[in-house]
Amino acid sequence: MVLIFAPIPLFMYHVGSLYDFQKFVDEKGIITFLKGSNEISDYNFGKFIKYQFIFFCTGAIVTIVLMPVRMIISFWRIINTKDKV
Repeated sequence: MVLIFAPIPLFMYHVGSLYDFQKFVDEKGIITFLKGSNEISDYNFGKFIKYQFIFFCTGAIVTIVLMPVRMIISFWRIINTKDKV
């Protein structure tokens, strides 16, 4: 049962981290990922890094939300169908 409630602080941490990353990108800019280079290819690579981080962070947040639901379903199956497990 602990694993059902453990993702709540993890969820808050990940949402806070995503917010901090967005704040960093808004304040410092994308080009700071690459130590101040001003080439257009570096800017495009910085955008790529930003989008990849946002993609994986939102994927982690969705997984954190769905994990307790899946665990509750699993517990429900184990408790209610003892002869099939």
